[in-house]
Amino acid sequence: MNDEHVDPQERAAALEEQLTAARAELERERLTRQIEIELQRAGATETEATAALLRERVREAAGAGKQVDLRSLVAEMKKTKAALFGGAPRTSVAPPGGATGVPRTERAGVQAAQQAAEEARASGDRRALLRYLKLRRG
Repeated sequence: MNDEHVDPQERAAALEEQLTAARAELERERLTRQIEIELQRAGATETEATAALLRERVREAAGAGKQVDLRSLVAEMKKTKAALFGGAPRTSVAPPGGATGVPRTERAGVQAAQQAAEEARASGDRRALLRYLKLRRG
């Protein structure tokens, strides 16, 4: 293609298209960077999945002609999709509590059972004895 034979108006139109494409790419990169920053601030653990969902919401908002506020979108997503931010309920066992290695909740239950046993022994009350037996069973 020789520049001498190209119509100046065609050349200008081609340059306008390139400029428009470059601006669109710059805007996509800027959005990607802003999304990464907001997700990092919010403590997202599943950044790729969260970023994809966020981009979709931004597209929907832009398509509807709405102003996009990334912080509020991230805050909303953090509430509705807590698993993406490490807020999912944990299924792991409670760590051992103290020198005995018995978790604190179990230790509290044992102490309550011992207290109920002493109360039943001291009072002789059948209800206190039943309470102790119930606590001991767990």
